[in-house]
Amino acid sequence: MLNRILLIDDSEEVEYQVRNCASILSADVILEMYDPKCGMPESSFNWSRYDLVLLDFDLGLPKQNGLNWLTELRQIRKIPPIIMLTAYGTKKLALEALARGAEGFLDKDKLTPQLFADTVTQALASHSKTEVQRRLATGDEMTQMFSTEDISKIQVRSAPKVAVTPPPAEGAFEQTRAFSGAEVAAIGGKTGETDAAVTTAAPATPSAPAETAMKTGKAAGTGRASTARKSPGADTIVIPGYTIIRKIGEGGMASIYLAEREDDKLKVVLKVLSMHSNLYEPGLLRRFMREYKLIAQIQHPNVVQIYERAFASSFAYIAMEYFSYGDLAERLKQAIDTRTAIDYLHQITAGLGAAHAQGIVHRDMKPANILFRSPDSLAITDFGIAKDVGSENLVRKQLTMDGELMGTLYYISPEQIQGAEADRRSDLYSLGVIMYKMLTGKHPFTGATPTDVFQAHLHAPIPALPPEFATLQPLLDGLLAKDPDERFQSTDDLLMGLNWQEWS
Repeated sequence: MLNRILLIDDSEEVEYQVRNCASILSADVILEMYDPKCGMPESSFNWSRYDLVLLDFDLGLPKQNGLNWLTELRQIRKIPPIIMLTAYGTKKLALEALARGAEGFLDKDKLTPQLFADTVTQALASHSKTEVQRRLATGDEMTQMFSTEDISKIQVRSAPKVAVTPPPAEGAFEQTRAFSGAEVAAIGGKTGETDAAVTTAAPATPSAPAETAMKTGKAAGTGRASTARKSPGADTIVIPGYTIIRKIGEGGMASIYLAEREDDKLKVVLKVLSMHSNLYEPGLLRRFMREYKLIAQIQHPNVVQIYERAFASSFAYIAMEYFSYGDLAERLKQAIDTRTAIDYLHQITAGLGAAHAQGIVHRDMKPANILFRSPDSLAITDFGIAKDVGSENLVRKQLTMDGELMGTLYYISPEQIQGAEADRRSDLYSLGVIMYKMLTGKHPFTGATPTDVFQAHLHAPIPALPPEFATLQPLLDGLLAKDPDERFQSTDDLLMGLNWQEWS
């Protein structure tokens, strides 16, 4: 019986990954966290309250790792079964962990609910058999009724099979983002919907007393405790604390819903990931939760706000800001004047600067990812491929995004095309393309095929702005330089140029 798990790891992403798998295996299992930076648990630590220990290999400690801890923990008589959990899933490490007494080994990057269930079931059964053998060897009275032959006949039972949802079709994975009011209307929402500007709220904080290494919570859910309601005609999905209004989007990564938060009637966008998706995309939940972590670091009016992330039933979800005034791509279908373009550039640059200050590079700046919360206030969204995605995979990823091929290629920087590491100057290049598009209604680099567009980014000269925008040419040149070293080096540099234009 699996009632309580101790996870020795300081990674919030791993915590959510394990909660996902554990909740599918057993809805009532409790997961507790122990931060290894607090040191090895003292001799008085109550190990008997746990049915399983998941021990991370990389403890983040100098000259110590999970193998060192495993060796010491196995000396404790009443230690529960231990499974080594690591991102370094090599055969050599697995064999070493098993040799030192681990009952199982799990690779974080390949973790699925079914693999978790199989490994845990095997570990529990193996531990039970070993414990009986130990008691028999030490003359424990409870084992005197068993013979050695009886012990050898103990069999490891197979783990229960986790329900499998068919995987998405190849190429179905696409980045998802907060949806605008115009998009909702296009999908079937109310036309002309103009909600009031969304108020800012701080992201939810995972339940964790700061002064202790322990964090406790039911694996089946860490969200709101109230009972969710569902409006007529909404999809059969229940997220506690929210009323689902309608589904407004679907992607390989998540489903998108427009919802109303029950406690204050705030309209929000719910980005919902079915836990069963991990059977086919083991790292999907980690990427999903990583996006929350990236955006939650940024508190700025020109960046989308994240309100909450949690589990509900068999779903993981992120609640984020809803934009009711459309996106910049829609706005650019009509001409905008110079002063408005500079104002938009100022806001986008300020939002980018806030992200860059946190070490976050967006990597996919384009008008569709810039949304309006009011007619004059905009924010950057869709950090789904930000920061940690390897640049060598970026072009391939963008080429396979359904419906996003040319829309993304028009804004990609030369260094991303060449597979070099993208940095904040790559975002500034994309912003230069956005600037040209706002002023002229056209893209600066075009072509009949993706290859033609690539070649134009790499080799075509920076186009001259029309005479009425000639004073802005130095700003454009400083954004669209082919060599990153010849561009603006930071958003602060660009803001100085924009401020000069606004006052001139």
